[in-house]
Amino acid sequence: LSLSGIAFWSHDIGGFWNPVNPGQGPEPELYIRWTQWGLLSSHSRFHGIRGREPWWFGDRAIEEVRRFALLRSRLLPYLWSCANEAVATATPVVRPLLLEYPDDPTTHHIDTQYLLGPWLLVAPVFDWQGRVRVYLPHGRWFDFWTGEAVEGGRWLSLTAPLDWLPLYVRDDSLLPLGPEMTHVGERPWAPLEVAVRVSNGASLAVDGEGAQVRIEARREGEGVALELSGQAELVLRFESPAASSAEASGDVADVRLEPAGGCLGLSLRLDGRAQVRAR
Repeated sequence: LSLSGIAFWSHDIGGFWNPVNPGQGPEPELYIRWTQWGLLSSHSRFHGIRGREPWWFGDRAIEEVRRFALLRSRLLPYLWSCANEAVATATPVVRPLLLEYPDDPTTHHIDTQYLLGPWLLVAPVFDWQGRVRVYLPHGRWFDFWTGEAVEGGRWLSLTAPLDWLPLYVRDDSLLPLGPEMTHVGERPWAPLEVAVRVSNGASLAVDGEGAQVRIEARREGEGVALELSGQAELVLRFESPAASSAEASGDVADVRLEPAGGCLGLSLRLDGRAQVRAR
């Protein structure tokens, strides 16, 4: 669908209709796996001829739907920026790997994983035993859950427990994360947390829910330099390269260093233009 020019597409989580047993929903395990995939899409809905709410599928399903729905709420600034890119350039939010890696022939036949926007690689689990093979294109990737760096250009053979699916962050990325919310618009994206992973450079634009900011990042020796503009309350989380110090200058206030997700974070309030250097 993405290669056909459809920038936004999704599916009925849990399936609309069961042709084998009409009126019956999926098994709870299948429902959970479907939920993990469906909530990491451009948009998401639980829908079918019978109830697809999680309480029809047991306590474990309720727990996993809640966990991945909260993750999706944190990803809203990223999804919003991807949606703006789709409107401006027609680049789809959900992308086949070959769209970003056309010179890698391995990506040309992969239809069991995808890129969510430019920076997140999602590999849904389709096997009852949780077995999944994941291809990481060339370059450096980071496990979203642990932060572990993984070199690409190879296949990974993994076994996924029911509460997990493979999710990787591309190097040279500025991944924006908002607060956990129970519904869209519950609170502004403040502070807007940005996970900085820069080997060469990256750029980010976020405009919505109380955060209007543009960031240009580039590698500078052993550290990283960022140019910021806009109005936002930010926490810059320096994932790669790891930093032990950071400083900000320009139109900023309330600047302070703090731990953020196991690495150094720089918290600040931006109102105009500013420069940040971390090393």
